[in-house]
Amino acid sequence: MVLGVAGDQEPPRVVMESPDDCRNVQPALSQNSRTLVPAMERLSEQERRLAYLCSVRGYPEKELFRRYPAPKDPLSDAVLLDQGRRACRGEKPPSPIELGRRGVHWPSLEEMAYLCPRTAARWLGEQERERAARRAEYEREQARARAYCERTVSPGSEPVKEGTELASGGESGSYLVGDVGGAAPTDGLVEAAGGSATVSTGTQGDFCLTVRAYRKRPPLALKGWDRVVEVGIESPDGRLRVGSDTGPMALPAVTVSGPGSYRLRVYVRGRDEPETISPELPAERHLLVVFPGRSKERKVFKDEER
Repeated sequence: MVLGVAGDQEPPRVVMESPDDCRNVQPALSQNSRTLVPAMERLSEQERRLAYLCSVRGYPEKELFRRYPAPKDPLSDAVLLDQGRRACRGEKPPSPIELGRRGVHWPSLEEMAYLCPRTAARWLGEQERERAARRAEYEREQARARAYCERTVSPGSEPVKEGTELASGGESGSYLVGDVGGAAPTDGLVEAAGGSATVSTGTQGDFCLTVRAYRKRPPLALKGWDRVVEVGIESPDGRLRVGSDTGPMALPAVTVSGPGSYRLRVYVRGRDEPETISPELPAERHLLVVFPGRSKERKVFKDEER
């Protein structure tokens, strides 16, 4: 397959004489479907052609135009412009082998915007609507999972503060209580040092997390949990919070007796269940119970994980 036929192209004409011509081109990447056409129509045809050629050739040396390397032996302006017009007409691109042989790439939607802004805006609008629909579906699934977490909280004695959140294990497969930068758990569940503790999850995806803060030690309840471990943690400012690598979670502070020493009791179940993927409901649940206590001793009350 060839990229262009002589009869389809305009007479050879130099639009871009050197990479220096590209230093002040108008970017199309920051536009949306509503602003793209007005932004492009403010440019002359010569300016839009130049911007297109600069982009497909990888000039100038700015992040905006560095997605593709400039070919060592670039094709003529006429051939590249013809290729852009073919893309605007919705023609299928040549094979990757053919494109590679010619040292070019098929124009992106952003690059097409310089040559056919109205067509590009229509396609961009379709992409925006698809993204909005996916986002709305994701938010519905998250709301459903969050409601499930709140609806299935395990009963317990009345705390001073309580909160439940749909949390995520993230890339680290863990979350934090207190200061950022806690030590990695040596027992596979929780490790505390000074004013921070790291709790490991069995998933990098979603799980249900409930926190309860007390002024005195609550009763120990082991039924229904796979593992229960308690450690000591410090709170110099009395505002110990739960968070992830990306920042605090939407949960209340877990220290209700001001600055001092506390005990952190971690209940977990479902950590060894298969990874769940939305729209499946979370299989893993964590409960953090925090109350004043001076002991730094680690206590393992239950360990029945597989």
